[in-house]
Amino acid sequence: MSALGIEVPETLAQLMPKHELRSSKGTTGEGRARLTIDDLPKAEERESRRISSAVDAFINGVKFPEVEVSPGVMAEKAPEFRISATGPFAGVDAAVVTNRSFPVFSKVFGFAADPKATAETEIVIEAVGAVGSPAPLRIKLGRVPWLGGKNTPMRRRLDSFLDGFDRKEVVVKPSGPAFHSGYGVRFFRKELRAEIYGHALALAGNPFMTQDGVVLADSRVESAELYRGGRKMETTLRVLASRTPWDGYAGSDVFARVGPYGSPTTAEALDPRDNATVEPWQDLLTEWRKAGWLDAASERALDAEVRALGAKALEAIDGNEKKLKSEKRARGAPGPT
Repeated sequence: MSALGIEVPETLAQLMPKHELRSSKGTTGEGRARLTIDDLPKAEERESRRISSAVDAFINGVKFPEVEVSPGVMAEKAPEFRISATGPFAGVDAAVVTNRSFPVFSKVFGFAADPKATAETEIVIEAVGAVGSPAPLRIKLGRVPWLGGKNTPMRRRLDSFLDGFDRKEVVVKPSGPAFHSGYGVRFFRKELRAEIYGHALALAGNPFMTQDGVVLADSRVESAELYRGGRKMETTLRVLASRTPWDGYAGSDVFARVGPYGSPTTAEALDPRDNATVEPWQDLLTEWRKAGWLDAASERALDAEVRALGAKALEAIDGNEKKLKSEKRARGAPGPT
């Protein structure tokens, strides 16, 4: 898919909150650094979850007034949270988050992982306009293991990963059964190490993170160029793949998600105006061909390659399932059906 610069993202880092710490670093054929982190040490995990639990209880315990959105229809006012910090951050404007979702966690841990943070730093969360004017939540950092983002195993390994990273941007995102719709997905310039670290901590200690959940730091993959109303867009593809009657694999259908550049392509964006739309794959191919980026031959080649990738992905999944089944049979345990 080199005609449009489309590429398959490769996982460059994993942070798992429940397993023994180990790391491996190498280089792919394209010269990218790779780091795998399989753990938050117990002290880091404990403090991350303590702070996450306090934040989660606060933002979900606040009620906002209802407003009339149409005659006879009442809806809750969009929540607004202000996150600030004391000490070295006293002159920094409070961050305003107008959603109950992950940005509150990310801002809190961003302060905590900032190199300027100290044991005396207090993070303050206010619910602006909430019913009953609840008292702000105040979290004094004390001497948490990752204070200021210095000299912790996770930070050292994350630095090692970024030292060898040859791209300009990193995407940090959660993976697990409770995460979906772009929750917790953020893009960072690679030099923003404290912010990247804070975001990874927030994800690893998030209430939604399960035993088998992971935090992934990947290369930021540039979408093929696409504009809507003069606005640059992100494009991701979904490929429907299936087994064939002759025991093969085929990519049978494709559709695209198109959303604003710099945001996850999800239908449930933090700002509804940024919701991605579903578009036919053929419409994008036609648009790129009209723009002169594809000709008839490269359009056919790109379509075939996308479908083949879907088939290869399904074949790999199926092969792994067969391997697991064989291993369980060898141990005398029932395998997956």
